[in-house]
Amino acid sequence: MGVETEYAVAGEGPGVLYGHSRRVDQLLDRAYDNLVTLRDTHGGGLFLENGSRLYIDSGNHPEFCTPECTNPTDLVRYVLAGEQTMLALSNSGLSNEQPLRIFKHNQDYLSRVAWGCHESYLHKTSPLIIGADIVSHLVTRIIFTGAGGFDVFRFSPEFLISPRISFLHRLTTESSTGTRGILHSKDEPHTKHGFHRFHLICGESLSSETAIWLKLATTALVIAMSDAGLRPGSGISLAEPLLAMALVANDEGLNTDLTLTNGQTKSPIAIQRHYLSIARAHQHDDFMPYWAEDACDRWEAMLTSLECGPDAVAAKLDWAIKRKVFLQHAQRRGFSPEKLNQWRRLLREVDASLALASEPICPTVSEMLSPRSLCRQKTEETLRKLLGLRFDHEELNAVLALVTELREIDVRFAELGDHGLFQQLDRAGVLDHHASGVTNIKQAMTTPPSEGRAKLRGEAIRECFKERERYRCDWQGIVDDYDQRILDLSDPFVSKADWSDWQEKFQSGFPDFCYPYYARRVPNQIHRQSDDPQPSCVD
Repeated sequence: MGVETEYAVAGEGPGVLYGHSRRVDQLLDRAYDNLVTLRDTHGGGLFLENGSRLYIDSGNHPEFCTPECTNPTDLVRYVLAGEQTMLALSNSGLSNEQPLRIFKHNQDYLSRVAWGCHESYLHKTSPLIIGADIVSHLVTRIIFTGAGGFDVFRFSPEFLISPRISFLHRLTTESSTGTRGILHSKDEPHTKHGFHRFHLICGESLSSETAIWLKLATTALVIAMSDAGLRPGSGISLAEPLLAMALVANDEGLNTDLTLTNGQTKSPIAIQRHYLSIARAHQHDDFMPYWAEDACDRWEAMLTSLECGPDAVAAKLDWAIKRKVFLQHAQRRGFSPEKLNQWRRLLREVDASLALASEPICPTVSEMLSPRSLCRQKTEETLRKLLGLRFDHEELNAVLALVTELREIDVRFAELGDHGLFQQLDRAGVLDHHASGVTNIKQAMTTPPSEGRAKLRGEAIRECFKERERYRCDWQGIVDDYDQRILDLSDPFVSKADWSDWQEKFQSGFPDFCYPYYARRVPNQIHRQSDDPQPSCVD
């Protein structure tokens, strides 16, 4: 399994943050100049000596793809190693340039666009079977995997356990950029030997080690059970998965009853306990990973904590940590939880009024603060009808200012480095999020996993580095264009490096990345992944 994390990058100028495509390109240039790497087969990115991949995805987002791992502890380690690599690149070779700032979150409140944190899981059975079994898990796992934040399509302080739901429009989709779905049907295995890659785009970047660990471990167990033919989703199918996910995302109390296809209703925690009970019953079966029992223990402990409400996990999970921070900040601004909820209800009415008036459903805060804005006038008109003489211009301005501040806090929460709010809270000792066993992050920046093809890839990259212009790297192998050889990594569990003639591999049906470099005429420079004729899954 692996994780693909897309980052937001901003250059800091005098009094303003601004994005700059040149700065993003510089990150990749710095990686090429300062790290042990090989160019990828498309010419659009780099493979690193720890077996990972770094490239620029659509929307000017640097994307760090972890090496393939066989357990959640290693995978969390490599996610964090990717963060440290990005942070090191952002601080290197600055000279007279303004410092770069790297943000690990998935939505922009100004442009109202999203980018991704994707997951990949290896399996052999039909992706359709896996999809049917896992939907209810994906919908309800957000009670511990949600990033927390606000709905970018409302200007009211609408807190969501998982803001990703604002960008999910259907159950299943092939697209990862427009009409995104809970399930991603694109089957791009990056391997041979009958394997598939179950690719998920409905998750979010997280800061809590515990949340990342549980996201990966629980999902991998559900896929393992489905792959073994257990049908863990049987009897727990949701009648309307997209609606159910929205209901869960909007319910901080975790008490929402979700309707199943059989007419019964169950809470998100009950649905998670359904999956857990099956995993617990089979935790020692041959098809389950060696860490299954540990995963079940941590899974059960988290669900027990969640049954006590959000305050019980306010030091462990991203969404609950943010919720506490947001509420404390609102109270400092004079907004009690009751008053905040009152304004949420009022501004929902304003949203409905603007929609009926064919005005933008989601005006910007600056539009709302401008007294000459048509949206502001419509808002005041609606609030006068609702509040009468109790309507107060100054209080409305205070609410809108609070919304701006809360959104800025949300973005700063996931900033990498010492300025990030999550890092500041962690250093202050007020969080309890670390996952047992996740250590040696610095070592993981340069060392591949201890097994599987990622190990061979990392070791080969290190060996080939001195003459790296002759080599190209892909998930499935490394090509030597001078001697026309290929290191076959199409088997995810290969344990021995075996270089062979590229033509023999190509004629046997191997993917075309092994075709000679000079014959393909791929430009010998780094360029954007979005320019690539065969791009990887992007968000």
